[in-house]
Amino acid sequence: MAYSAGGPVNSGAVLNDAGAQAFGYTGGAVLALCLVPQIVKLIRTRSSQDLAISWALLYIVGLAFTMVYLIHENAIAAWIPLVLETVGCVIIIVLKLVFDHTRFGRRAAPEGVQAAKPPEGCACPHCGRAPEVVVEMGPAGGPESE
Repeated sequence: MAYSAGGPVNSGAVLNDAGAQAFGYTGGAVLALCLVPQIVKLIRTRSSQDLAISWALLYIVGLAFTMVYLIHENAIAAWIPLVLETVGCVIIIVLKLVFDHTRFGRRAAPEGVQAAKPPEGCACPHCGRAPEVVVEMGPAGGPESE
């Protein structure tokens, strides 16, 4: 790729401007939609135990910095889907806070909804049960030998 004082020069490019715009909008749409399956799973399971709030917050910060840059560069094909990604990430953060800290989480199902049955022996914080494994200790502090 050749460069000029104003930046890269598109000489001999495979795509014309319309093709590049189409790729930009398509890629942006795919990236904006990639959070939808996670949001659906969060709502269906009412559990966000495996999601780190630090991931979501760092993701929002990264999106904000990228948004400023893309608006400055007038890259509409990129910043419109970025707004949708930001909305999706905010939804994930809200669902995490709601499911981790309210009665709508997996611990107690809302009225009229049957709570999911936890797996046998589950000791996760959502189930609130201790594991059903009992280890008897011998005189040396280890498991009893027969």
